[in-house]
Amino acid sequence: MSKRRRERGESDDDLLGSLSQNEVTSPDEDSSLTSFANAAYGSRVASDLFPEMSRGRIKVQLLPVDQIFPDFAQPRRALPSSIRKYWNGNIDFESMAYLFEMWLKEVQIERKSKPLDVYSYLLGDITERAPAQLEESIGQVQSGVGAIESALLKVAILAASIRRDGLTNPITVVQHGQVYMVETGERRWLAYHLLHLYFGEETDWFKIPARLMDSLSIWRQASENNVRADLNAVARARQLGLVIMAIYQEQGAKFRPFEIFKNEQAFYAQVADPIQYKIPYGKGELVLNAMGFENKSTVKRYRDLLALPPEVWTRADDYNVPESIL
Repeated sequence: MSKRRRERGESDDDLLGSLSQNEVTSPDEDSSLTSFANAAYGSRVASDLFPEMSRGRIKVQLLPVDQIFPDFAQPRRALPSSIRKYWNGNIDFESMAYLFEMWLKEVQIERKSKPLDVYSYLLGDITERAPAQLEESIGQVQSGVGAIESALLKVAILAASIRRDGLTNPITVVQHGQVYMVETGERRWLAYHLLHLYFGEETDWFKIPARLMDSLSIWRQASENNVRADLNAVARARQLGLVIMAIYQEQGAKFRPFEIFKNEQAFYAQVADPIQYKIPYGKGELVLNAMGFENKSTVKRYRDLLALPPEVWTRADDYNVPESIL
């Protein structure tokens, strides 16, 4: 809940109740991460993920941010692993507010000093960058700050830009029942939740522009991820795992779904063996183009990362350790 709402004596019930005036359909009663993953990831690497089959109809509409789930198998992670443990698995405003509250507490612990003034960032008091410079500014966040703070600042800087200039690049989502899964744009979705938390009385932050896709496409996701300068080595290894899975499932292979793995790395590591899952003849160029790699040796190096010890994998992801060091 925003500070101003608390000062007016309003409750979360008042806030959520106001949504009914917008004729928003409530999500299914059982909207936990586990139940959603059970529904979504059984076909996570589907046969319609190849480029020639991913040209579905595209609709752009405003969707309630509290009816949208992130893609938990998405290679790029906006939330550090140390923060995910605080998420109760729901996407309502109260649950997301608690997530940001704990994120800020972890940042303060990491800083060993005064709390991070997120509100000033959102007002534009600290960053005055134009949208074209946003990705550059996000990349520069890494300098001189811890991994947990860096991840939050990336969301806050993006939120400040959206508040000032609007969202020019809608997220893409796939519908699952009465809720939606993010295909691309998890950080933008988090930025809207952050804006709602601090400026909830501004109805602009209740809904986010989204392109509604017919089905999830690994190839669209890879295309957007690979133009991002801040996609780290572990994220690229995840992306490679998904690309190889997609190719093999198109040929009839079956892979265990994401939600059954205790350690998320194990999901992608299903294709870590280069002999069992060698790149099929004629698909090498497809993989290189999807990953933005120049040669096959780069594919081998990133596939090797799938076999890292789990604790190294997690820390490398949170701290953006380069592939050359890994």
